[in-house]
Amino acid sequence: MIKWTVAGLIIFLLMEIGHSQETQESLETFKQQTETYYHYLATPDVNNFSCYVSSGRYIDFIKDRGDSSFYYPLKFIWTKEGNGYYVLQPFPQFSDSLRRQALSHTQMIKNLFSDMLYDLQKLYFKQPVLQIPPNASITFAPDTVGIKIVEKDKGTILETYTRAGQLIRVLWKFGEQKVATYPSYKEVRGKWLCMGWQNQVFQENQIASGTAVWVDYAPAQNKFLPTRLSLLAQERKNAGEGVVTGSYVLFMKDYVFNENITEISNSQTPGANPPQQ
Repeated sequence: MIKWTVAGLIIFLLMEIGHSQETQESLETFKQQTETYYHYLATPDVNNFSCYVSSGRYIDFIKDRGDSSFYYPLKFIWTKEGNGYYVLQPFPQFSDSLRRQALSHTQMIKNLFSDMLYDLQKLYFKQPVLQIPPNASITFAPDTVGIKIVEKDKGTILETYTRAGQLIRVLWKFGEQKVATYPSYKEVRGKWLCMGWQNQVFQENQIASGTAVWVDYAPAQNKFLPTRLSLLAQERKNAGEGVVTGSYVLFMKDYVFNENITEISNSQTPGANPPQQ
């Protein structure tokens, strides 16, 4: 017969409680518990969506050279598979010189939007927790939850969440390259809405460049639609030189969901050719 002292019984009970929590906590339960905590755009009923994209600099360039129907030179199409496509819109009757300038501004819009697309997909187009693959490893700490995702030929992704399931950091590592992303959330209507993020790019463990993005939304169709992306970028070109700073604004409008489109498969990078509508 086992005789328990009071202290021994307390220690035993604490060990049992800890063991019970350990066995109950898993990646799947963490995802299930937190999957409804976020606002996100690509809900299960969304197969694709499109919107028109412009920039403050493009609008300033064209406002004295054409009417307002030409303020948005790109149509962006996103599919639930995570592919993004760009469709160039018709320009006014420009001279060759003005057309080259318009195309240059439009290419800048595409480049900026493409640079933000990965974070937009991770933090708002899709629900962050549900993007964690089933083979990821998970570690529970007293205040945080760590997720480790190893992707062949793409490096390692380390995601950190609060115990309540809010994403607080994404760290991507590949060789000597490292990028840290810090999202910002606001509670709106009982769920977290991504209000922007900060990126830090490291070279040899030193910050080489950084960006900060702020997102404005318009509520519509039971969703929050991004209407403005404000970007501040800083980069140090060489050691000992000053920091180069640039600011940009992108605008998005006229969202359409579930258009009748067909994606054309080819060996080129997604976005090279648009889907057929």
